[in-house]
Amino acid sequence: MAKRKPTLSIQEMESALGYKVDPFGNVGHRFYSDLTPISDDTYDRTEMEYRNLKKAASSQHRGEDANALLPARDDTKTITGDGDSIIIRRSNFAGFYKFFIDINYGFGLDMPFLFTEAEACSALSVAQLRPGPAGNRTTFLNLPRELRDKIYGFTLHGGMWRTEERDYNFCRAIGDPSGFYFPFGDDCTLLRVNRQMRQEALPLAYRHTTFHLADIDDLTQLLIAVGRVGRENIESLDFSWESGIDLEDNWRKFPDCENNHLILPAWHVSACIQLLKQCRRLNSLHLKFTRHLITDVPKATFMSDPGISLLCSIRGIEELGIFGSDEEPLDEYSVAQWLRGQMAR
Repeated sequence: MAKRKPTLSIQEMESALGYKVDPFGNVGHRFYSDLTPISDDTYDRTEMEYRNLKKAASSQHRGEDANALLPARDDTKTITGDGDSIIIRRSNFAGFYKFFIDINYGFGLDMPFLFTEAEACSALSVAQLRPGPAGNRTTFLNLPRELRDKIYGFTLHGGMWRTEERDYNFCRAIGDPSGFYFPFGDDCTLLRVNRQMRQEALPLAYRHTTFHLADIDDLTQLLIAVGRVGRENIESLDFSWESGIDLEDNWRKFPDCENNHLILPAWHVSACIQLLKQCRRLNSLHLKFTRHLITDVPKATFMSDPGISLLCSIRGIEELGIFGSDEEPLDEYSVAQWLRGQMAR
């Protein structure tokens, strides 16, 4: 994979932007909303600002609405719920990316982001939502709760979630730590009848759905976005033990290395595992590995990898499958047998 070549010079981008990105801006170890780590490289940060020119032109939020929602300079706004907090603070940076977003979970995980004004506004707009009027009570809600739950389960049984088929706003979802407003899917009309039916059926929708995620980054984003109700009720997951963010980072650092594809994921593994441990109903986990990670990485290297060690701390899964990217079982390989044994303890 060749190293990416710049399409525009930094001077050309600065001319279009009308300002320079501060190369010494202290953002700490933060991430963009797609979980990409914020680079110390001035070119990379300028390029991210440049990409937002067109996004800003088509943004749906109006300036006056944003000013009413967003904190003033040196001020903060905090969203709280069930022991979690999301702190939003305006920096003094020039440009689009100027809002520090710090998610502090009650179970010990902290996720620091840097958002644009539009992204921060999305998060705060959901936090402003309030329950609407109860409306007319449907005849269905007069049935016993046990019977309603059976009907919910029958209606929602066998659901499938594939990221490429779903459309959700990660920044907006962050503003609702409960997960109540997360857009589960247009096909789940049951969740849109009224507030009470959504409260009753949403946990069951998660329990009856198998979530297919592309990789660790995709899974981490989803487990943040679905909030507490999602994490507490997800029972079935299918994802690949790989990371597009890690792969891109490795090619940037080592453009001439021929073994970048053999480097195991690292960036978001710890956060992903901490979030997975909050999925206390998880009983079905299908892990997929590209075959070269199983066949070409030395077994000792695989077994001692910090990320794999964290993965091995996930225990008590009733149905654990280890597959290749082609969905073929990898049970014949000793490293896959070792991994299964570690997670089955």
